[in-house]
Formats: sequence, C-alpha cells, structure tokens
Amino acid sequence: MPDPGPPEFDSRIVPGKRIGPIALGASGPALEKTLGPPERSSPSTSGSGKTWRGVTADISDDTQRVMSVYTEDATYTTDGGVHSGSSEEALRGALGAPTTVSRNTVGTVANYCYDSGITFTVGGGRVLYLVVRPRGPCH
Repeated sequence: MPDPGPPEFDSRIVPGKRIGPIALGASGPALEKTLGPPERSSPSTSGSGKTWRGVTADISDDTQRVMSVYTEDATYTTDGGVHSGSSEEALRGALGAPTTVSRNTVGTVANYCYDSGITFTVGGGRVLYLVVRPRGPCH
C-alpha cells in the first residue's frame, strides 16, 4: 500500500482511504510523530490497534503500516452523512444495498460490507461502528 501522504485533519470517512487523519497505508511511527502517543493501544490479530481522536488504526507488526481503520465515534461521517449511530435506513439510503451481509450466530448484529472499502456493523437498527479497509471484494 503506498504512503498516503500527510494526514488530513477533518472528520470525513472516505471508504477505501481513511477516517479523519488516519489513512490506510500510513506509517504507524509517522502517525505517532504527528498525532502524539496513542490514547489506547491493544494487540490485534496481525499487529496492534492504536487509537487517536476516537479512531483506531490496525497497524501491521511486519510493515508498520495501517491495514484498516475503525471508529465508533459519531463525529466522523461519510459524505452521505452516515456515522456511528445512524439508522440502518439512513445507511441504505446513502450507500444502497451492501455487497454482502453477514450476521452473528444469534442474528442480532450484521456486517454490511461494500466493495468501495467500508464495512458497517449494525445492531438494533443502528450503525454500531464502521471499518475502512482497502477497496475490493468483501470477504
């Protein structure tokens, strides 16, 4: 993944690219230099999750690059106005039908995946959180 350049300090969610200042492909050490120490760090399946300003970057241990970006913070919105807390109806109205829908074993939470590079986790008729990932087929 190419380096996305300097962070953009806004509250936009751009599918396949970024959430606020944290972009896919960004260098973890460069983010720390620009944004300061993370507010929270935790292990992830392929590296570490580091959180700044309500946005968590999944940073690869191997490459030290951001592989995906996650938020529950309603401050961050798509150009269509969708954010954590948006209704399922607003999500579908703004983005249309998802490419794939997968549900947990009890059917209370669903992942709405779009090939544009974004997945929304929906429960109780509302977006609980969202993940920006590289564009391409949902898995």
